[in-house]
Amino acid sequence: MPGLKQDLIELAIKKGALNARVTTKERMAGPPSADPTYCLPSARAIVAFNIALDRDWIPDYFGKVSRMPFRYVMYHAYQLSGFISQQLAAFLQSRGHKAQSLSPNGVYRPDSKP
Repeated sequence: MPGLKQDLIELAIKKGALNARVTTKERMAGPPSADPTYCLPSARAIVAFNIALDRDWIPDYFGKVSRMPFRYVMYHAYQLSGFISQQLAAFLQSRGHKAQSLSPNGVYRPDSKP
C-alpha cells in the first residue's frame, strides 16, 4: 500500500495540488457529516489535498473596489479541486479499487441541515 499512497500523492501534485496525504478514515474521525462511509460505504481511507489560491484579489476585495477577482479565483479553485478529485478517483478505479470523487461545493448530503 505505501506504493499506492505515494502514487496518489504524486498524481495529486502533478495535477495541481500543493500537497496531498492519504490516511485512514479513523484518523479523520469527526461529526457524522465528515463520515466518508456516507458517500462510499466501504471507504477505508481518505485522500486529502490542498491547492494554493492567488492573492492578487485581496486589495480590490477588501478595498471594496470589486469582488470579481475573488470570484474568479474561487471559481478556478473549485474547478481545480473537482478535477484533481476526479483524477484520483479514476486512478484508483483503474487499479480495481472503489473510489468516489466528491463535488467541491460540499453539497453531497441532502439529508443534512445547513
